[in-house]
Amino acid sequence: MEKIHSHSEHNPEHASHAVKMKASTLWQIIAGVLAIVLVVSIVTGGFKLAKGTGTAVSADAAGKKAIDFINERLTLAGANVTATLGAITEKNGLYAANVDIGGQTMETFITKDGSLLFPQAIPLNPEATQLPADTTATNETAAANAQAKAQAAAYTPSDVPNFKMFVMAFCPYGQQAEAAVQPVAELFGDKIAFEPHYVIYSNYGNDCLDAEKKYCSLHGLKELKEDVRQMCIWKNYPAKWWDYASAINENCALTDIETCWSPIAQQKGIDVQKIKDCQANEAETLLAAELALDKEFGVSGSPTMFVNDEKYANARTADAIKTALCSAFTTAPADCDTALSATTAPAAGGCGA
Repeated sequence: MEKIHSHSEHNPEHASHAVKMKASTLWQIIAGVLAIVLVVSIVTGGFKLAKGTGTAVSADAAGKKAIDFINERLTLAGANVTATLGAITEKNGLYAANVDIGGQTMETFITKDGSLLFPQAIPLNPEATQLPADTTATNETAAANAQAKAQAAAYTPSDVPNFKMFVMAFCPYGQQAEAAVQPVAELFGDKIAFEPHYVIYSNYGNDCLDAEKKYCSLHGLKELKEDVRQMCIWKNYPAKWWDYASAINENCALTDIETCWSPIAQQKGIDVQKIKDCQANEAETLLAAELALDKEFGVSGSPTMFVNDEKYANARTADAIKTALCSAFTTAPADCDTALSATTAPAAGGCGA
């Protein structure tokens, strides 16, 4: 089930830490923490989670201890990311747990009494162990593509398929979806009709565009303003929208967006004053249109995506999205033979009121 973040979970006052960290900084921290943990595990024969009793505990209990331990270390290291526990099974006399940290999934091992964590297994017989791992990854990709093809039967074919993507500028799940959609949009170009849209609320919270609270956003007024700027850029510089949006996601946080956006826009060849004028003069018109479209399509959360006006409900990977679009063509182009990333987004959640 997808996790939907409420307004209280995305407090704008804490958004600089809770919503966004520069990707390069994040990966440096994660890599450093995992490297340290791995070295210690090799030297000590495992990382002690707690004093062992020698009595086996349940897989869920062992997994919870491991996740709590990893999150504690990530917090101490200053990493603005949370580890989540995936499938956990018995393997080679240990519990094997899939742990997701910032979108990177790693297999860890826990002793059955829940006392030692081994962040990585080192195969002593690579020829015997490598093949099953590769086969599993291949099977997962094939399953995701099969699911996308199965759902594609719901799409009415068209010569130029339409792809609508509804997001909030500072919803982390929306930003993850944008990262998956971008290579697809760039692959097909004008062979598809890509449309970025924004999730707008009315009479929501206390931080809205006007006294009547006609236009609001989940994460407050700063997010709403950035939504409008991105609408203005799409209207005036559609060919530059992806470069701008991805640079905002990489470099800006909710707390500094008012000073962060203009240098990026200028760097991307966008007239900053033109966007400011659009924001000042056209905000209400643009927001009214977005709010009406949200209501028409029943959109209340970020991200929400549609292929030929049918809701897309498969994996948020570039390859799965490409597969869905390919089946929505009357005649699929040769681009459909291009393999894109099948790496799953860090979490299949969303932001919604």
